[in-house]
Amino acid sequence: MHSSPLGKPGTKDTGGMSTYLRELSLALGQMGQRLDLYTAVGSAAPQQTSLGPGVRLVTLPAGSGSEAKLDLYDHLDSFTGGLDQFRRAERQSYDLIFSHYWLSGMVGEKLKSRWGVPHVIMFHTLGAAKNASCSGEREPALRIEAEKALVQDSDKIIVASRREKEALQRYYGAPPGKIELIPCGVNLALFRPLPQRPARQRAGLEDEKTVLFVGRMEPVKGLELLLRAAAILHGQGCSFKLLIAGGDAPDDPAIQHYRKLALEWGIADRLVFPGPVEHYLLPFYYSAADVTVIASHYESFGLTALESLACGTPVVATDVGDLKEIIEQGRTGAVLEERCPEKMAEAVAAFLKLPQKPVQLCRSSVASFGWPGVARQVAAAFGEIIRLKRSRGYGTG
Repeated sequence: MHSSPLGKPGTKDTGGMSTYLRELSLALGQMGQRLDLYTAVGSAAPQQTSLGPGVRLVTLPAGSGSEAKLDLYDHLDSFTGGLDQFRRAERQSYDLIFSHYWLSGMVGEKLKSRWGVPHVIMFHTLGAAKNASCSGEREPALRIEAEKALVQDSDKIIVASRREKEALQRYYGAPPGKIELIPCGVNLALFRPLPQRPARQRAGLEDEKTVLFVGRMEPVKGLELLLRAAAILHGQGCSFKLLIAGGDAPDDPAIQHYRKLALEWGIADRLVFPGPVEHYLLPFYYSAADVTVIASHYESFGLTALESLACGTPVVATDVGDLKEIIEQGRTGAVLEERCPEKMAEAVAAFLKLPQKPVQLCRSSVASFGWPGVARQVAAAFGEIIRLKRSRGYGTG
């Protein structure tokens, strides 16, 4: 409900989940599956957009369109009713509902009862895990209770990392047999190594060492840790630019907050804020950089790492999501054992000092994460749950 697959990465409520939905749906469509994606973001009246073969994005109104994410909770019933009305007008039936995030999960449960089809959910982030990881953000009790109910009532839960599976069991008592572990993917045709100097020019940079951050300007992304590490590097005489791609606009209050910190710590002239970057342009930014940094307090997977490595750029990251399984320590990057600016500065410096990036090593390390392979795993999970539920008397939508 709260995000669109066509949103700009790094803007409010638009991140890895939007990329996941778009890329997975296109890969499933290429396999011959038919999918309708529904969102409440984008218009005051129903609209349809073809994303690719067999994949349609349907935008339905919910409230005024300007509500904060949590306020969409008050419009769950109207969105559910509008979705079902659209389906009936189209004479469309579905074999399975796949919902994303807890708000959409609640819609999925309502439609599951109406249509008699199985409901699979992917949370992407968990409120309880987020609260435990980041003191700068507090998810409401409403979300926690909703996630508990969805864990019990949904037919299957897809997670992208072992850590997320463990969190579901720890915080919500999820039955292990209900959870399916399928990693996220990366578009290997789009995210590929590009010549570094032209990429820097395209990103508005001079030809100098570059550290990259890609993400939303939210406390959970931990950008303050990276700024502290950058200040340490600057104090050691290291020459570099810190390219921060994300935020809603140059006058975004969050960006202004980080600019103020950078000024206080003496690195204001090191920072470059291009604002939100279109998805298809991100390979230029990854290729321009010598190292990408993920400083998050919490991630369910770490899609940025796949994108950076696919472009041949190593990744220094905090120990979140599945990054220990993705990054080869000391070779394609580093995963920090603790949130320590000195350790982050040391790890970043090691890759800035390399005479050249380990491009092919980074690229080859994620060669098995292409979306077609992920889509085959998801389709197999879907087929299994559909067959199981039909054998127990579910309908066909």
